[in-house]
Amino acid sequence: MTHPTSPIYAATLTSYLSHISSLIASHPTRRLAYRGQGDKQWLLRSGATRRLVTTYNQEPDAEPRLFRQRFIEYHRDTLAMAARRKGIGASYGSELRDLQLLATLQHQGAGTGLLDFTYSPLVGLFFAVREQATTGKVYILDVTPTASDLEFNRRALATSIEEILMEPPTIPKLLTWEPAPVGDSAARIVAQRSLFVMDQLSDIDSRLLLQIEIPRFAKRQLLRELEMVGITYDILFGDLQGFSSSHSPTSPLPPDARSHREAGNELLNQQSYESALGEYDQYLAFYPNDGEILFQRGNALAELRRDTEAVHDYDSALSASSPRMVRAIRHLILFNRANVKARGGFHNSAIEDYTEAISIFPELDQAYFNRGNVYFESGRFDLATEDYMNASSTPSARYNLGNAQMATGRFADALISYTEAIAAGLKNEHTRRNASAARTLADTVGNRGVVVSQQGDLHEHTLIVTARIQGDEPQAIPKWFAIDGNTGSIGNFGHGSPGGAGFEGGPWFRVLLI
Repeated sequence: MTHPTSPIYAATLTSYLSHISSLIASHPTRRLAYRGQGDKQWLLRSGATRRLVTTYNQEPDAEPRLFRQRFIEYHRDTLAMAARRKGIGASYGSELRDLQLLATLQHQGAGTGLLDFTYSPLVGLFFAVREQATTGKVYILDVTPTASDLEFNRRALATSIEEILMEPPTIPKLLTWEPAPVGDSAARIVAQRSLFVMDQLSDIDSRLLLQIEIPRFAKRQLLRELEMVGITYDILFGDLQGFSSSHSPTSPLPPDARSHREAGNELLNQQSYESALGEYDQYLAFYPNDGEILFQRGNALAELRRDTEAVHDYDSALSASSPRMVRAIRHLILFNRANVKARGGFHNSAIEDYTEAISIFPELDQAYFNRGNVYFESGRFDLATEDYMNASSTPSARYNLGNAQMATGRFADALISYTEAIAAGLKNEHTRRNASAARTLADTVGNRGVVVSQQGDLHEHTLIVTARIQGDEPQAIPKWFAIDGNTGSIGNFGHGSPGGAGFEGGPWFRVLLI
């Protein structure tokens, strides 16, 4: 059998569905069916054809008439008659038609002339990605019935298998059969949206519209994405036979909890946050109280800015039933939860979390720094100053300390802090500009004191720090200084992962010297 269409490629679910969408757009009135095969080298052949080729060591095209005769005899004698002699084929007191009997045998694993197709492109893709060692392929067939198809299929349902297969092969036709969802295979038929096409008899080549190859390297991720949209082995093979088959001695083990955990951590490291969530969800279905993974899922949610869900996961992690691990990372959970709360403007609650994290791990400089930013944003500049001084001598801590000192009128101290930030490597224009303003203010004030007041809102860029020199008359021309905003807070901690990106910096403000 030749396949006239050249294959195209899809390595992601998005690209696969894009190809399908384009095909549907170009054939809007056609009915499409899909068949996925795990290895692109496998021919589009039924189990019966493969069995006969193996038995007689002869391809169908070598002697077409002889092969066709063997194909007929195989279905009549080896399958249909032999099955009926064993009492197979009786359903609720009545005999199954031959085509119904073949469908039943096919679902139980027999090699019949029926090719499994599905009306679902996602189910077709699932069968192409199950075997992960090779490049797979999805065949897309136009199964829109012609007038001759309808007549042939109508007669086939009431005809013996021998009469069906004796139809002249020169007449173009497509024998399709949609099995009724009854009996032991009902759940599988419905889930898979099953459709059978008769091999050797049907003119498949002329109806083949597209072949999509699925690269081996993409299969694992595609299988995860299919799981996220509800296409799993358990759903597609929900009957007893399917369950037993999935646990045969030669079947690969299904992904267990540990594999979902490891895959989630790997995806989190790769910053594939949505995919990581899918893996963590599946792991937590097994172990819903694993505090470490609740923490990691919270981190993924935080990176996606799904803050309410992230806080919920951090809450759950802190109360999880894995106390030893939670104790070991409790300060990290609190720190990350505080970050998310701070981003949402819940300053007091964030400060409480940072404070508890510091009480557990006093050397957590990052918590001092981020808490200092929250204090600064809420106008508590003295407390911010104290935290920045405790946050070690990193360039960002020195820079933000300078801003807090500017907001409280300590201009000479601010100049020292900015100078230290520059010496430590923070040589950007913001630091230099603020240092220049601090120098001018310090020189102007000299040894005199200043009375400082703040008014306006930092986040609306209306904060004004007014510094009045003590003992002097107001200056004839007040001096204004624009102060660039804070360095943003440090991002979330990961546990075996890089953690989150840093947060945006703070707004600028102005100093008025009078």
